[in-house]
Amino acid sequence: MVILAQGQVELAGEIEGLLDSHRTLAGGQSDRALLERDTSVIRSSHTPAQTTMLVKLNGRPAAGQWEEHHVGLEELGPAYLSRPVGDSSARLEPVEAAKRQ
Repeated sequence: MVILAQGQVELAGEIEGLLDSHRTLAGGQSDRALLERDTSVIRSSHTPAQTTMLVKLNGRPAAGQWEEHHVGLEELGPAYLSRPVGDSSARLEPVEAAKRQ
């Protein structure tokens, strides 16, 4: 799968691997800073009681006490397409590198 936004590759890789490396996490505000060290945040929303984030796991489980949910394509694609232009915090490896793994 390849997702382009504003003429740039935002996400590239095999669907199964992309879905395995992303999660929706819900938890308290206090765990947010710890989580942002270990993941790349794709999208987030916050209320006084809860923070919800779609994240790319960077090869390790999310730190802190988070309720974790698997992500589907219907959630992953729009999340990358709705990110601000130039936000490269969670870009994956180029397609060529992904094919070698």
